[in-house]
Amino acid sequence: MQIPNDFRFLKLLIGCATGVAALQSCAGSSAFDDNYSRRLWENELFHGNAEYRDGNYAKAQERFLSTALEAEHFGPFNRRQSISLDFLANCLRHQNKTKEVATILEKERQIWSVLSKDGKDETIRSLAAEEEAETLTRLASNYLLLGEFDKAKQCANKAISLFDLFWNAAGDKITGQQFAKALSIYAYLVQKNGDVEQAAGLYKCALRVNAEASGTEQSSEALWRSYLQVTNGAGEINPYSRRCRTIAWLQLIRDGTTAKNDRAYPYAERLLLQALREADKPGVSQIRLAESLSQLVDLYLRMENYAKAGQCCRRLVVVLESALGPRDPYLINPLLNLSKAYGGLKRWQAANDTFRRAVTILKTTDLDELSGNIFAQVYIFMLRKHEYKIASDLLHRKFESLNKNGAAGEFEIACAACEMSDWARAFNRSEGEWILKKTIPILESYPESCNLGVEMQRLALMYTMDFVAYKDKDKAQAAERLFRRALPIVQRNCGQAHPGELILTLGFTANLLRSEGRYKEAAEYYQRVFELGSKNHTLEQSAIMFAADYAKMLNQLGRAAEARELMTKLGPAPAQEAK
Repeated sequence: MQIPNDFRFLKLLIGCATGVAALQSCAGSSAFDDNYSRRLWENELFHGNAEYRDGNYAKAQERFLSTALEAEHFGPFNRRQSISLDFLANCLRHQNKTKEVATILEKERQIWSVLSKDGKDETIRSLAAEEEAETLTRLASNYLLLGEFDKAKQCANKAISLFDLFWNAAGDKITGQQFAKALSIYAYLVQKNGDVEQAAGLYKCALRVNAEASGTEQSSEALWRSYLQVTNGAGEINPYSRRCRTIAWLQLIRDGTTAKNDRAYPYAERLLLQALREADKPGVSQIRLAESLSQLVDLYLRMENYAKAGQCCRRLVVVLESALGPRDPYLINPLLNLSKAYGGLKRWQAANDTFRRAVTILKTTDLDELSGNIFAQVYIFMLRKHEYKIASDLLHRKFESLNKNGAAGEFEIACAACEMSDWARAFNRSEGEWILKKTIPILESYPESCNLGVEMQRLALMYTMDFVAYKDKDKAQAAERLFRRALPIVQRNCGQAHPGELILTLGFTANLLRSEGRYKEAAEYYQRVFELGSKNHTLEQSAIMFAADYAKMLNQLGRAAEARELMTKLGPAPAQEAK
């Protein structure tokens, strides 16, 4: 089939009443086999793409013009014809033939306009309207290059009208980006006519649409610069950029968590609800949504607002189930929290059912799949529920898993065990000691960890209490060895960031030495406690707890004047205790 090198065929194609008439005038009246035409179309398109990639745009143009002709065999309005015209327009654009590009795009727009009205069903009509809107946007951009601003404005306005009918944030992202482009073109032309206020509004709308459609940061920043130019703004941060939205969400979560830990619950709720709204926007990762809901659940449980806690927790479970499946280990903690919320609402049957579901998942879960933090939360929940057997079995399974798998994840679970040991000691002293004995050897492989010295201090304190209660000298010696090992570690790793831990280690060591009657050594440790705890001639809270013990020791040693001086610093309540 011979295709002319100029645009006579194209003009004929556009000028004819139907594509079939154009086909017959160029190729004769003989009927073509559809299968043959399809193969010929695909072959020409393949070779045209090869020429296009190699930069041979003139040859590619010839190929794509041929495919446009072959596409007429499949009816006057079809997708193959649109593909051919798209490729042809790209070739012409590379050759800076802007007028010819406008002619091609106008033909393509006519195709989609007819299909959007006369398509055989609603789906075809809707898709055709979408394609027409996108083609109008490209056509408006092309008219801008030609300086035909009235035509560009008409095309952009019509494109916006079509986008308004069918596009939403959950729709096709490419369509959304084209919608943003149409808005920006119209905004530019409105600004050119002097309507600054409308232009600013259109740019803001384009920024919002671009963000909802997950547009590129480059396009977002370009729109933001145009907006600032219209509004004479300078140095402002683009609130619609993905980076800015991520930073804003992280800041809300961070500030909300801090406020929650400081017990500023109303302020924390406001921040975390705002973070949830940010995470609930289309195109945002489900991870952010789950994290926002998780923080709110924790907040409402602390506030004992069980109705809201249950509402957030149920939604969190749905999010995790849809993303991970109904038996994923990460469902365990939300289910336990939901059980707690039901218990607070006195819905005992629902609480028990939810708890049993969590336990069922837990029993079939490879504990290596649980992070140390989540494992600790589950363990502590079981202790609070007085499910001591489940808690103990969990802990033994976790440490057995560490023994089998070596170092992978051991530091994380050791850090989690630091939190668990406090609860274990409160419910079961022997288990608390077992946890500490298991944890300390793991932490010794990480000498820079602050937890190593702290856990040694805790175990030494347990031995000190045994010595005081049972006068077991072996326990006293073991406690002293641990305190002396812990002291340089705490001083090195925690001294600056957590001075309270160093004060506690020194104070507990002094109490042990005082209990053994080694007053001179104990006095040296007490003095170091007060040197560290002194600030503006008063004592820090962490040092006050040891002051009464020191004052009592001074009285026993006949140093009443020093004891009175110390009691004056302590204030009335601790001083009374010292007497």
